[in-house]
Amino acid sequence: MYCERVGMGKLDSSDKPRIRSFGPNVRSHSRHFLQQSEYTIAVQYLEGEWWFKPHEEVFAAEMPD
Repeated sequence: MYCERVGMGKLDSSDKPRIRSFGPNVRSHSRHFLQQSEYTIAVQYLEGEWWFKPHEEVFAAEMPD
């Protein structure tokens, strides 16, 4: 389970890696639609392009030192 934000919402504009969620209304297997599945990808915007990143990179960046 992944809970993206608790509370008022989400706003970001940095070039740090982040997790984006999609669904359940995406093209997928019918079982995923029935289960109301959601999907996540980790991405980072660098030099005018979106790049896929490991989810672990996002979690590591959000952990306090």
